Amino acid sequence: MSNPYMDEALTRVRLAEHGHRAVVGGLWDVIGPLQRDFLIAQGMQRTDRVLDIGCGALRGGAPLAAWLDAGGYYGIDISESLIEAGWREEIAAAGMADRLPRDHLHVTKDFEVPFGVTFDLGLAISLFTHLKIDGYQRCVERMTPHFRAGGRIFATVFEGQGPETRHPAGVVSYPNRDPYHFTRDQLAQATPAGWTFDWIGDWAHPRDQQMIVLTRA
Repeated sequence: MSNPYMDEALTRVRLAEHGHRAVVGGLWDVIGPLQRDFLIAQGMQRTDRVLDIGCGALRGGAPLAAWLDAGGYYGIDISESLIEAGWREEIAAAGMADRLPRDHLHVTKDFEVPFGVTFDLGLAISLFTHLKIDGYQRCVERMTPHFRAGGRIFATVFEGQGPETRHPAGVVSYPNRDPYHFTRDQLAQATPAGWTFDWIGDWAHPRDQQMIVLTRA
């Protein structure tokens, strides 16, 4: 199985058939607020600048943009269709365009961050579950210039080893195809210089995605 989000034509078809909330995995009213509440528990301030890496259709972006000071949320994603659907249906339709301006969202295939600001917090939910370990490493390397010293990126992964690992809700992860799993040692060793890696683990994700935190030195 290949990463479906890398095929923009397929994404457009899936959006037309199922809608943006289903395309990014559903559980909209569970995982979206869970992201916001987790970051608040980790010390997020309303004045923080937050970068959502792999923001998709803004499942986490909508509650975060509503909670942060206006303009504090930014997002990047590989899919223009997902960003457009999310901003139109979840932000503009809710009257929150002033809280999350459209130019705070950027489409990129290589983790480009063109906003010209420095971030306090980052979030990567259900991103590294779709990437090989070198994709994880590349992403974090690309974030380095854009986070302040002490800035943190919270990210989810599937923990596992061997040919397959079974998780709740029928999810099966693999070492060599999507959805990917990693060991803690693999992630620690692949974390680029300039960042420290720490394992948080369970954070009540309904599909057993585990949380890690990377801190900018």
